[in-house]
Amino acid sequence: MPRRGPGRPPDLRPILPLSDDERALLDRALRRIHEQLKSFVAMMPPGAEHASGMARFLDIERTTCQRVVSSVEGPFGGLELISRLPGSRGLKMLTKAARRRLPRDKHERISAVAAGIELYETTVRRLAGSQSRLLRRLDASIAPAREALDTAAHDAARRALFDAAAGVTGRWSELWLAAYLYRPHESDDRLLRHARVNGLIRHEWRADAVPLTFHSFNNNRNTPAEDADEAMARAGIFEPLFAREEEPAHLLEEFSAKPVPIVASKQTSEYMVQAIDAISDSTASWRPVDLMFGSRAVVKNPMRMNPRIEECWGLINLPARAMVFDVFLHQDIALRCIPALDAHLWRPDFASAVGDRWQTRLGNTPALTLLGRGLERIDTRWHPRHPELLSMLFDAEGANPSEYVGFRCAVEHPLWRCGYCMSFDFGAAEDESR
Repeated sequence: MPRRGPGRPPDLRPILPLSDDERALLDRALRRIHEQLKSFVAMMPPGAEHASGMARFLDIERTTCQRVVSSVEGPFGGLELISRLPGSRGLKMLTKAARRRLPRDKHERISAVAAGIELYETTVRRLAGSQSRLLRRLDASIAPAREALDTAAHDAARRALFDAAAGVTGRWSELWLAAYLYRPHESDDRLLRHARVNGLIRHEWRADAVPLTFHSFNNNRNTPAEDADEAMARAGIFEPLFAREEEPAHLLEEFSAKPVPIVASKQTSEYMVQAIDAISDSTASWRPVDLMFGSRAVVKNPMRMNPRIEECWGLINLPARAMVFDVFLHQDIALRCIPALDAHLWRPDFASAVGDRWQTRLGNTPALTLLGRGLERIDTRWHPRHPELLSMLFDAEGANPSEYVGFRCAVEHPLWRCGYCMSFDFGAAEDESR
């Protein structure tokens, strides 16, 4: 019998921990592939969003689909994602099968997923040669990586940006504030009730300041079929918090400047713009002023959407010394989702698809704080009247605070022209085969 040739020699190279730069490179690739695979799952037709259905639809092995679905069920979890992903061969099989089974109008999105997979594969080869060896390098990285930008330096950079932005725009505030409340719709499980208060505290300006406007985005755009449904056609349309007001542009008088400024609003299918017309340098005796709005809407239930994610945005279009951004979910909603917080650059295509968000995400994202049930932990030094304001919001909705779970993003010197996104991920559609 012929002699069997020698096998591949063992890899005796030392297993070195990843450097800070290497960890940052891997983090970038993993964030991108996480977003793209989330987008990939969202492209699947009804019944194919879970592992078994996806395997049947694409005609590939269930294990690969299971690993993909499990890797995107929650928010990005860091470098440990690599241990949950399929190998590069399995990932490429996904996009190849998707091109065969999905219509051509989905092929551009499939190409974006393939590009994310290619970046991930290239990064793995560069850092370790193989996924298994890269996992061993991660295991060797016991000591936490040094932060790319130390906390003190980052705080100083944000303060400098605030000073520069105030000088450029001629406007600044002590506090950017918003609080959102979500509760089930009493008669239509396709929808949720949504109410909010938002505004600026101790806002000041120069005579040459840019116009003062507020932008409220609507991420509940309808399909033509939904436009024919009266209830769904109203999804995302802002209405006043109190019936006595004529339109949501009206300020909440008890929490705003006196006399109340004139406000003009314009509401399109994608956003509402509120312009403050009567604050100028001639009203110097008013300064600084508080400006607080209240509005409500019905929004599409994220548990009936694809992807199953609700996003709540805090958009810093004018500089502020601090931001307090609260979201309260009814307990029936809160117990079914995973919350997360990201900060994003504000670009012309700001309302891009979830799968494209890797392009704008910033590092040094602030912590997401769990406020717990009720209103016992809502005090903030930035707004002494915060408990009073939130009590008014809950009263306006006839909501019992003890039935709600609160989340907070609080930042000193939030980044100007940045969007802080609090997202609530309800996971993939339930796998009925389990």
